[in-house]
Amino acid sequence: TLYTLVGGEKYTNLINEILHLHATDDTGITAYQLSNNGTNWTVVPITSTTNFDDSSKAWSLASGSDGSRTVYVPYQKTTSTGISFWSSVYSDSINLDTTPPVVTATPDHLPNLAGWNNTDVTVTFGATDPVVNGVASGVVTISGPITVTTEGASQVITGHATDAVGNTGSFSITLNIDK
Repeated sequence: TLYTLVGGEKYTNLINEILHLHATDDTGITAYQLSNNGTNWTVVPITSTTNFDDSSKAWSLASGSDGSRTVYVPYQKTTSTGISFWSSVYSDSINLDTTPPVVTATPDHLPNLAGWNNTDVTVTFGATDPVVNGVASGVVTISGPITVTTEGASQVITGHATDAVGNTGSFSITLNIDK
């Protein structure tokens, strides 16, 4: 008897998740319970079966800031004589990460004291995924270097970074170029 989050993910940026519930028992499973804290339960009756499988159970994880979330589930078994009892409580955890990466921009050289560059400028982007309550899914994509060759004032150059669960951060730098 077990349960897992669909796909076995270890990180999510969604409070509303999909659970994959699976249980087997020779005598029949007639219900299960779900809880975010192991104390307050939602009972879900099901048609008696010896091989229960639901890969699309919508469930709201505990709200709050980023961090680990655990979902608990016991299954109700019913014997052939009609006696019902609950299985042991099973659990699985997932890390909630709603914090976007922090992006930085670094020009290959600094402007003069008046704030102007007299040559092309290449801007390189960096990013980190902040750890909040022990959770960060990690940066997976970041904008590549951008070389600005066009003359002009107040040219805004923006880079982006995305973490493993799809949170996106960005940062812009403003350049003035007069060659």
